[in-house]
Amino acid sequence: MRRIAVKGTPGGAMEALGLLLIIYMGSGATASALQILEASDHAELTAEISDSDVNRIALDGDRVSRVIQSPGGFTVEHDAVRGDLYLYPESASFTPAGAPAPVTLYLGTEQGFTYRLSLTVVSRDSAQILIRNAAVTATPVDRVRTVGGDRRGELVSLVLAVARREPVAGYVIVPAPESTMNSEQGSLMELWRGPRFTARVLRTSAEDAEQLARLSGAPVAAAWISAPGHGPNGERIAVLVEQNDRTEPVQ
Repeated sequence: MRRIAVKGTPGGAMEALGLLLIIYMGSGATASALQILEASDHAELTAEISDSDVNRIALDGDRVSRVIQSPGGFTVEHDAVRGDLYLYPESASFTPAGAPAPVTLYLGTEQGFTYRLSLTVVSRDSAQILIRNAAVTATPVDRVRTVGGDRRGELVSLVLAVARREPVAGYVIVPAPESTMNSEQGSLMELWRGPRFTARVLRTSAEDAEQLARLSGAPVAAAWISAPGHGPNGERIAVLVEQNDRTEPVQ
């Protein structure tokens, strides 16, 4: 069983629940940043995206397998492994009058659904969009996870939520720069930023969570590494959690 190493716990580690091979395609964010769209097959959906930052679109319990984009305005990148979409503005993202050009996407999913997504471009921070289809999830609408409790419980809950890609209340996902690479640690994929902790998600060939935490050079409060095969190229996925404030020392 993979282990979550939590600094300050007896023995320096605690066993996590065995992670199921059901990875929810969600994104953690604050209520103002996370846009949850309820959908059905052939639904016409609307949302807002940032005119300056990277935006992310994900499906709950499904993956985008193909996308058709209206011309101009934004570059769309498809993560074929996770099934997420990333949109960021091009220099020609504005009309001659200076108004942001709208973006229309037609999405086809791995489970055979299609959606039309109309995106209004506004001046705002990076947008996180989660599309839910009751035919896919068959679960209650409100699945945004609240991380709380004592410090150890909060760390374990956060790591499990990040590993399972479950939305976390108060956390925003920030894609990593493409150049973020370390030969010993691996490649940084994204950051989950919250009020108390920041979780770094990496793809790595490392096998030991505590050793990876030491190599990071940061005050890591908790660390976890998956089994092989969860990364885009068959690597392991790692989660390193750091405490944002220093009012409480990291043990």
